[in-house]
Amino acid sequence: MGCSNISSELHPTKPNERIVGTIGYTLMMVALTIATSIFFLGWISQILGLSLFQ
Repeated sequence: MGCSNISSELHPTKPNERIVGTIGYTLMMVALTIATSIFFLGWISQILGLSLFQ
């Protein structure tokens, strides 16, 4: 079972070729966490008439 038939696009990218770095990825995860919590627990859910008790 050789790996010669695997496409080169499936190999991991080198750190210097990555578009999104560690800081960018971390900021995206924090933003998604905050947005999700605001949607389910904050004012957005109240505007839409959603309730956690339903």
